[in-house]
Amino acid sequence: MQDFCAKGPALASGGMRNSAGPVVARMRRLFRSVLAAGLLPVLGLLAGCHAIDATIQAQGAGGTGVERTRMIPVPAAWVAATDGVLATQRIASAAIYQRVLLPNATPLPGDNVLYMRVTRAAGFRGGALREADIADVTGGIPPPFEGFEGTTIRARVDDAGALLWTQEWVSGIYLCVLAARRMTFEQRVIPAQGDMLDVVLRNCVQTDDPELALRPIRASAMLFPRGAYADGRAGMLSPLAMVGQ
Repeated sequence: MQDFCAKGPALASGGMRNSAGPVVARMRRLFRSVLAAGLLPVLGLLAGCHAIDATIQAQGAGGTGVERTRMIPVPAAWVAATDGVLATQRIASAAIYQRVLLPNATPLPGDNVLYMRVTRAAGFRGGALREADIADVTGGIPPPFEGFEGTTIRARVDDAGALLWTQEWVSGIYLCVLAARRMTFEQRVIPAQGDMLDVVLRNCVQTDDPELALRPIRASAMLFPRGAYADGRAGMLSPLAMVGQ
């Protein structure tokens, strides 16, 4: 079974703090500095629970607080982010957040990111994902979807549950998607002793195929550790099962 040693401690009860701000921007600056220093191979040596720690200031509901954000190995992400470049994890008072930076070959503002949040149902409203949930998971609706109210929302159900998304063409060349799904124990094992795993994808690619843009949030990437049903569909293994059996 997947080792969740990088998940951080179990969630504590209590109120939610606001987002820690533009963590992805820090990720990009760190990645550029790593490239400039020729240290990219060193990142490949990170394994197990090793991580690079960083402390950032976050404005909480009760004033300024300190939340720890650390860089984790991409394979330690809660989903299978096979194209991930960098990953971070942040522990807040009532939720744990992960972000995986994805490749971006477009000149558009913003980053391609897979955002994740694990919460306890007691501290959050259950049911369908709402715009407020997406804004919290992402730290603010990413471009070009800042004013996506009133846009067409598409939906489908797959092995990982309901997938909602909206899409927008930019300059007639680039297809951007903002997609989200919420998973519970009905779909997969929830890490960090949480009750819900929310996943949001912002992905802009040069394609006319929405499925290519949605690939990072596909069901087979969400169901992790991964197994297969008798009919070949992807699915979660039992927590007691061993991958490969």
